Amino acid sequence: MTYSLSPTRNHHAPLHHNNTANPSITSVLPQPSTQPWTATRCHRLLRPLLTHLSSLRKDKARRSLAAQEDAHIAKRRRDASDSACYRPEKRPCRKYSGRASRNVDWEDATPQKPSQSSRRRRRVQCTKPASSRQEVVLPTPFLRRVKNHALSSPPTRSQMDDHISEEEPRTTNTGSGTRCAHQQTCSKGKCAFEAELAQLKASTGSARHGLYKSIFHAFDALLRSTSASKYPSPAAPKSFLAMCLRKVPDYVAELEYWDQKDAQEQGTKSDKQISFEVYTELEGFNGVSDGWRHLCAVVRAHGVRIIREAILEEQLFDDAFTDLLLRLALEFMPLMDCVGMIDAYTQRPYPRAMTADDSLFTTEGLHPLRILRICDERAAPGTSFLATKLAALLSMELLPAKWILTKEFKALWVSTAGLVVKKQHRKDVIDFIITTLSNMCTLVSNSERLAGRMKEDEQPWDKAQNTLVGAIAALTSITLLLQDGASSTERTELVGSRIKFIVDSCLRGQEPIHIGAYLLNLCAYLIFKTEPSLLRVQAAWERLRKDKGQEEWTRQCDATAVFVSSVAYYCSRGAHLSPTESLARLCDELEKLHLPGDTFSNLQMGAAFSLADQTSDLRDLAFAENLKAKMKKTIATTAQQHNPSKAKQQRVAAGDSNPDETPLAGGFRWDEGISEWVNVNPVPVPPRRRTRR
Repeated sequence: MTYSLSPTRNHHAPLHHNNTANPSITSVLPQPSTQPWTATRCHRLLRPLLTHLSSLRKDKARRSLAAQEDAHIAKRRRDASDSACYRPEKRPCRKYSGRASRNVDWEDATPQKPSQSSRRRRRVQCTKPASSRQEVVLPTPFLRRVKNHALSSPPTRSQMDDHISEEEPRTTNTGSGTRCAHQQTCSKGKCAFEAELAQLKASTGSARHGLYKSIFHAFDALLRSTSASKYPSPAAPKSFLAMCLRKVPDYVAELEYWDQKDAQEQGTKSDKQISFEVYTELEGFNGVSDGWRHLCAVVRAHGVRIIREAILEEQLFDDAFTDLLLRLALEFMPLMDCVGMIDAYTQRPYPRAMTADDSLFTTEGLHPLRILRICDERAAPGTSFLATKLAALLSMELLPAKWILTKEFKALWVSTAGLVVKKQHRKDVIDFIITTLSNMCTLVSNSERLAGRMKEDEQPWDKAQNTLVGAIAALTSITLLLQDGASSTERTELVGSRIKFIVDSCLRGQEPIHIGAYLLNLCAYLIFKTEPSLLRVQAAWERLRKDKGQEEWTRQCDATAVFVSSVAYYCSRGAHLSPTESLARLCDELEKLHLPGDTFSNLQMGAAFSLADQTSDLRDLAFAENLKAKMKKTIATTAQQHNPSKAKQQRVAAGDSNPDETPLAGGFRWDEGISEWVNVNPVPVPPRRRTRR
C-alpha cells in the first residue's frame, strides 16, 4: 500500500519554471548544492537520532524493571523481618563446639593474602567521608516619557534582569581546538555545549551519558545540515507552503499509528517504511533526479517532532539535557520553530513561592523557566515571549498565583505594563496584564475569606491587596498622564481603549462585592468619568454601610487611600507637579461621588498621610497634619452645634478651663504642665449594671 500526497499529479513530468519572468524569485533561491536533498539523505540524517532514542528507551525500561525488582526484594525482606519478630527465640548454645564458626572448613582454613580488589574496596571505604510591604513601582523616566511622548531606544536586555540574582555560574568553555559551529553561544575554537555535556556524566552515569552524547551529536548534525543560513528556503516562514511542510511529520506519524494498529488487530508485525515512502513521493515533486530542495525543511521539522515527543510523552531526558537540546535548537532555528519543544518542556506543575524573595528562575523546581528568559532575548522586536508563556502557565494553573507577589515578578510586571503605551498592537502584553490582574483579584478575595480564621501574627507574607492596588494605580496614572500630556489624540484614544478593554475583561470574572472589582470600577471612573462606573462605586460604599461591619469598611477605606495617593505620586513625578496638587485634583473627583457620612474626609486625610509616607517629604506631612486638624475642628464644631450641652460637659470633664470658648483646633486643649497642645480625653462612660429579672 502506498500513501500519496497528491494522487492527481504526474511526478515524472518535468517542471518548467520561468525564473526570468519574476526576478524576485531568483534572488532568494539557493545555489545548487553538490549534494541534493533526496529521501535517502533525509533518512541518513534521521537514522542515528532514531537509533539512539530507541537505545535510550530500552535503557529506561531496563532501569524501571530493576527498580521494580529492588522494591520487590525490599518488600520480601521487610515481610521476613516482620514474621521473624513472632518466632520463638532459640536457646543459646553454650558448648565448646559452638564457639567456632560452623561454616569454616578447618582443613582448608589457611591464611590467604587479600586480593587487590578487596584492598581497593577497603581503601575506598576508609577514605569515604562521614555523613554528616511590597508595591508595584513605576520608574520616573518612564512616567516622563508617557507625559512628554519622548520615546527612547529599546533596551538590549529586559529590565527584570537587574533584579535577578547572579547565582547561576557561567559555564567555562572547554573543548578541542577545532572551530565551533555554534557562533551565538560558543567562543572561537571552544564549544560550551560539549563542556556542559561532559558535566552531566557525574549525575547520569557513564552508560546513559554515552546515549545522551550520541543523541546530542545526531541532533546537532541534523540542525547544521538543515540550517537556514546554509540552505535558505524559498518559502517564507509564514507562507502556506512552509506551514504545510512543517505538518508533513505529523502526517507521517498518523499513518504509522494506523499502520501499527492494523497490524496489532491482524496479529502481524508491520515492516513498512512509511516515512521513506512519503519522502520518496515528495522527492518526485521536482520532476528531475536532483531531489527536492524543500525536503530540507521537512526533515528539520521531523527531527524537531521526534525530540518533542521524547520530551513530552516519553520523558526520556533529564531537565539539564533537555535545556541543552533546546539551546542547541535555538542556535540554528528561529524561535517560532522551537515553540513546540519549549512548551513540551515548560508546561508542568511548579511549586508554590514560599517567600517574597524567591527567584522565578533559580529556585529549585523552576529551572525549566530559565529557557523562557533566553527565548525572550532572542524574540522578535515588539514581542514579549516571556510574558506570553508566563500568562499561559498562570491561566492553566500550572504556575501558582503566589509567584505574582514576589519582587522579581513585580519587576517583570512593571517592564511589561510599560509596553501598553506603544503604538504597535501588543496582544501578548494585554493578555499578560489581564491574567495577572485576575489572579491578583482572586488572591485578594481568598485572603478576605481567610482573614477571619487567621490570627494577626499568622497572616501570610504576601500582601495581595497592596500589590493589586499598586498595579491598578500604575495603569490609572499612565492613562491620566497621556490625557494631560502633549501626546496626540489618536495615541491617547488608543491607549485608553486598551486600558478600558483590560478593566472590562478583569471585571467580567469578578464579583461586585470584592475589593478587586471596586478598585477596577474606581479606576474606570477616574479615567473615563462614565456613569456606570460612578454608580458601581457608590453602590459598593452603600453596600458596606448596610451589610458589612467596621472591619470591611476600614479595609476599603485604606485601599482607596493608598490607591489615590499612589496615582497622585505617579502623576506628580510624570507631570512635574507637586504631589499635593495632584492629590487635590483626584480628591475633587472623589468628592463628586457623594460618599455617605464623613467618608470623604477620612479618605482625603488617609490619602494625604499615605502620600507623605511615599514621598518622605516634610511638606507633604505638614499638609496631611493640616487636613487632620481641619477635620477635627469641623467635627468638634458640628458636635457643638447639634448638642452644645453635651460638648460642654465633655470639655469640662477633660479639664478645659474655658468650656464656653471655641477651641482653636478641634479636639485639642492647652496643657500648662508641658506647655503644648494635647488631645482632649473623652469623658469615661460607666458601664451599665445588669439587673436580674
